[in-house]
Amino acid sequence: MGTMKRNLLRAGVIGLMCAATAGLPGRVVAQALIGSDIPAAIVTFPLVVVDEGVDTFIQLANTDEAEVRAAQCFYINGLGECASDGSPCLVNFDCPNGLAGDRCIPNWLETNFFIDFTAQQPLGWQASVGLSFLPCDLNNFPISDPTCGLLNQSNGSGGVNSVQAPFQGFLTCVGITEIDDLTPSPANVFIGNATVITADPLDSVTYNGIGIQAEENVGTDNHHCLGGAPDTTCPDAEYAACPQTLLMNHLFDRSVLEDVEGSPSVQTELVLIPCTQLEAPRPDHVPGPDVVPTTAQFLVFNEFEQRTSTSTRVSCYTDLFLSDIDTRPSFEADDTNSIFNVSVQGTIGGQTRIRGVATTEGDVGHGLLGVAVQHLVGDGIFSSAAVNLNFQGVRTQPDVICTAPGACEPNEAMVP
Repeated sequence: MGTMKRNLLRAGVIGLMCAATAGLPGRVVAQALIGSDIPAAIVTFPLVVVDEGVDTFIQLANTDEAEVRAAQCFYINGLGECASDGSPCLVNFDCPNGLAGDRCIPNWLETNFFIDFTAQQPLGWQASVGLSFLPCDLNNFPISDPTCGLLNQSNGSGGVNSVQAPFQGFLTCVGITEIDDLTPSPANVFIGNATVITADPLDSVTYNGIGIQAEENVGTDNHHCLGGAPDTTCPDAEYAACPQTLLMNHLFDRSVLEDVEGSPSVQTELVLIPCTQLEAPRPDHVPGPDVVPTTAQFLVFNEFEQRTSTSTRVSCYTDLFLSDIDTRPSFEADDTNSIFNVSVQGTIGGQTRIRGVATTEGDVGHGLLGVAVQHLVGDGIFSSAAVNLNFQGVRTQPDVICTAPGACEPNEAMVP
């Protein structure tokens, strides 16, 4: 990308945290919660990267002490292709002729898989490789009549698909009754984390998957209602509501930690994905999923409590440095004009409040989830540190996750 500052091979992530009380393994709590430190029925990993010199290691575990639990999972690739040469991109300015009108054409390609977890079983895999041989796959064991664990349980016929490079997107797993039965399961038993490793410069960051707990009244269809006030689309909340606002405490971009020449400066990267995910296996390799565009509003407060604001569009996947949210992405010269830049704010740190703007649409919501990472960049220095995001409030408009064809039929106006 020449002088462009965006590097698709650079990946940083953090865990999205919230204060929550963990439920007992395998037990549905009285009130469903959302957080990164609790077993849940739905787990999403907002940042997964596979490319030359970058890979993501994912761990997902069943905390149930006695039962086999199944999950249906979806990888969504947020990378598109430049219209001029087909090179990977996230925004138009990633393309060689972005200034001349070159467009980044979105693909949002989807890869899905199904997997069984035996009781208290953790499974880990490399996103670029997947997991074709499972440790308790009784059909492929090299010995006859094997015993797998104290309960002699099997991982069944499932497996984890690999993703092809370049990939930059997210992974969502939804608990189901059985590997061959898409009926959703109300058991809050899954918990996990992901580690993105970059080879050059060597760096790694681990974050926790975001868990969305189920209520006791989860339905039997594949239209999953996440909180919200009752309406015709979601008469009852089946899962925890998405947060109304994401809170991020951070240093402003280009802050210098020490007043010494050559000291590293700070850049913060933010990844946002929609709470509403209209995912489903598509026949004949048709690109998917359906997309629900959301306007993300940012209220930025410096240490003097002075407020500035901006907004950006989140369709399926957004990954930007903070200073790129309100300027041209990939052009460093613009950064000094950003409200996220230390030279504009006049203080080292502050707080950003992120909110998906609700609309009058009754069949989908506009909640947001995300992760962020603070990079230190200087002479010979590149390292990353996790920055916690917190939740405030809950959405009054239900978000939905759909896991089968036809389970959600969005209005045509919602698809860009």
